[in-house]
Amino acid sequence: MVTNSLAELGQRNKVRLVWVPGHCGVTGNEEADALARKGSTNIFTGPEPAVGLPYSYPQGSIDSWTREKCQEDWSRGIGLRQARLLIKGPGAAATRSLVSLNRANIKIITGLLTDHGRLNKHLNTIGLSPDSRCRLCRTSDEDSVHVLCHCPRVIVNRHKHFGAGYLAPEDIREIPVDKVLAFARSTEEDEETLVQSSFIMSLTND
Repeated sequence: MVTNSLAELGQRNKVRLVWVPGHCGVTGNEEADALARKGSTNIFTGPEPAVGLPYSYPQGSIDSWTREKCQEDWSRGIGLRQARLLIKGPGAAATRSLVSLNRANIKIITGLLTDHGRLNKHLNTIGLSPDSRCRLCRTSDEDSVHVLCHCPRVIVNRHKHFGAGYLAPEDIREIPVDKVLAFARSTEEDEETLVQSSFIMSLTND
């Protein structure tokens, strides 16, 4: 109704919409307030029961229900063993951190925290690697917990980014996503250097 009135008015006039503060003596605004007060005292016409609700109430109820369902799915969902070790659970702050990343970094952090990235344990499980051992230390399976918490070959990187040489999985839950990503990037560079060095040594030995 308001849109139609403005469109009709604009056919023969120059219309400009301007925000004005309420209750400051602006004639049109004072008239609108008076009409609104008058309208609020009228008898309601429409389907019963008539319950006035602010927009924020149903919106807040929907948000609350969504959070509860996400938490329920997280707690009771089948699988997710590795993810539950390293991720605290659904949360607005973590979501904002993730969606602020580009696609490549989201892929890296998601694969690392869920143990579905390009680590040997996962690649061996799906038949893409003949060896599940860590490419850096060769002492344990190369999975997310080993790389983030235990691998002795990345103690320096771990201490640099996390403040400790060795960690428990639950410690990772408290570390910001950007720090985990920085650690993953630097460890990836160290791994490439090690692989290149091993390749050079094998050529020399031959």
